[in-house]
Amino acid sequence: EIYPECEEILSWYCRNMDLADTDWISIDVVRSSAHMLSDAGKIMGYSAVAADLPVPAAVQRSVAKLLDLELGRATLDPAKQNRSRPKGVLPTEMVALACQGKDKQDLLAAELQRQWQQRSLDLIKSLLERLEPVDGVVLMGGCALNVAANQFIQDSLKMEVFVPPAPSDCGISV
Repeated sequence: EIYPECEEILSWYCRNMDLADTDWISIDVVRSSAHMLSDAGKIMGYSAVAADLPVPAAVQRSVAKLLDLELGRATLDPAKQNRSRPKGVLPTEMVALACQGKDKQDLLAAELQRQWQQRSLDLIKSLLERLEPVDGVVLMGGCALNVAANQFIQDSLKMEVFVPPAPSDCGISV
């Protein structure tokens, strides 16, 4: 089962997939920021369940589509930048895959984690190419709460990666 606070939401979307008439589904869900803040951690945790399984092309494609939209500004390549992004949308294909059951949900989480790690690493490498040699990297912001991605980046760069004790926006003033 997916975590309880979203099970009802996904069930509603699965029952109403026939209402989707575009490549994107608007997910108009009002949740507290405490719940939203925990989503990334839950995806990171669920991703471990399917981390070593083969990932179908449809899963890879739907995750790439979502991250292309979400991370449009997180690139130094102007051709890939997406300056405007609708809030609260998911690829219809991704929701349809999630509706197929827990196995597909685990694969979506694992692929989301894998692509997030790789895109983060690629962005950091492109920034490092523009700098003088450095001894390490400091990660800040909510993204730095992803421990698996941080370890992947450190292992891949073969240099120290430092994450402050409270890297998210909540700890910036500390």
